[in-house]
Amino acid sequence: MHEYNTSEASGYPTYEMPKGDAPPENIRINPNRKEHYQLVAKIKDAPLKFQVVEGRELYQATNCYYVTDRWVGATANPQYSKMLDIIKVDDNTYVADFYTDTPLDEDYYGDGVCKWQFLSAGIGWKPTGKDKRETALIARIDSEDLKQLNAENPEIIIEHEYQKKNFPIATDLNFEKGWSDYGIFPDSGLVLSSQDKFSVELTIRKVQK
Repeated sequence: MHEYNTSEASGYPTYEMPKGDAPPENIRINPNRKEHYQLVAKIKDAPLKFQVVEGRELYQATNCYYVTDRWVGATANPQYSKMLDIIKVDDNTYVADFYTDTPLDEDYYGDGVCKWQFLSAGIGWKPTGKDKRETALIARIDSEDLKQLNAENPEIIIEHEYQKKNFPIATDLNFEKGWSDYGIFPDSGLVLSSQDKFSVELTIRKVQK
């Protein structure tokens, strides 16, 4: 949040706030990306087949802000996402390449250089995509996961567990516009029975030039 200025202009209080009123639309792509990774996703023991799939890289510029509401002085950090090309190997196996240095650090608002930080990369599936109440199956990794990769550990495997009963529609939760299921977090304390769980195994490795 930025400091309040007691003067007024255009009918509302003036804040010492960023110039932008929306995320930047002219984000430039790094023409010489070097931080290249490959992700292999394997769905295991799912209660159905998933027919709609997409993947994304997600970034945030934590040192830049744009205004979401000038009256109350609300700001947000801009985010950027890039769609991934997904290769379907079979009904349960998908491969995607991603980078962690896709957007260029530039002055997008006239307030200084925005420095992008990689947040996550992942793949999402839907049973058919024909019913807006369907649960989306989401499996992703974040920047902390990638820190495990090194010369001794060139490949890491991360497994996400999900409840079968939430697919294709989480009727217990009653979300009219559907729900995104990111899996059971290890510290949630929730233990799933073998009859009500399936998993997505993510294998990540760095692609060497």
